[in-house]
Amino acid sequence: MNIKLIQGLYYQSCWFLFLISSHYSEILQLLLILITLFLHYWFISQNSKRDFYSALTYVVLGLLLDQTFIQLKWVQLHHPFSLHPLWLIGMWIQFGHSYNYSLSWFTFHPKNLLCLIFFLGPLAYYAGVKFNIWQFADPLLMTSAKMGIAWLVLTFTGYKIHQAILQKFPHPSLS
Repeated sequence: MNIKLIQGLYYQSCWFLFLISSHYSEILQLLLILITLFLHYWFISQNSKRDFYSALTYVVLGLLLDQTFIQLKWVQLHHPFSLHPLWLIGMWIQFGHSYNYSLSWFTFHPKNLLCLIFFLGPLAYYAGVKFNIWQFADPLLMTSAKMGIAWLVLTFTGYKIHQAILQKFPHPSLS
């Protein structure tokens, strides 16, 4: 079986677990983050520094994006939180890690990435609506279009930063 497919399934499983964990205690969410970090760095990671910087990039950009959505009242969380929910931080960590593995083919196909992300980014938030994590303030299509554009900006910025990370810590399959 293709290793990128296995890694993609792993990251999608992590995403789903973090989504479900949003309804449970922060202790469980923190434990889930630690377990997924252990699994990633012990079994998947080929370059821990590159993975760390990729994850850090997307955690920072992703949390800024989420905070922007909340401040603009595009989404409203159902559960109060102090700064940012741990389950959402865990999702962004996994998203950053996936750029070096299951999503690494986007390194050579950035236009495909931008086309896909315009639809898939808002779809992830829609899943959150269906899991009763948050709600959209505006109608679905309007919110999705605004989020799609915001995701394009996030993805383009992240892509450029990721290219700089790959320059410093090359990926063996991309060299």
